[in-house]
Amino acid sequence: MARTHLLVSDPKAITRTWQNVMDAIVSQKSGATKIRWENAAKCEAFNSIRNQVVAETKSDEFLVVLASERVSVNVYLRQLHNFALDMNWLLALAWMFVTASITERNFST
Repeated sequence: MARTHLLVSDPKAITRTWQNVMDAIVSQKSGATKIRWENAAKCEAFNSIRNQVVAETKSDEFLVVLASERVSVNVYLRQLHNFALDMNWLLALAWMFVTASITERNFST
């Protein structure tokens, strides 16, 4: 149901890739920060998700990125994910249900 809402409210959601997210972030930066983001966006560690549709990305695909074991990759991946959430390009609603379910289970025991 949340996916349907996302697709209706944002028709580009079915084609938006993580490369599009990277490009959007880079376009908002300037100076040295822009150069850092341009370099981060070129990092080979992101190749596994680069052309992946944002709304269809599974957690295992993020684990492949994190397998590079580079702190900077972890930092930039978190920022990419947060940017996509802030732009409503990700299904945050589904995450809230998971979190609420876990919290309810912890409090009921």
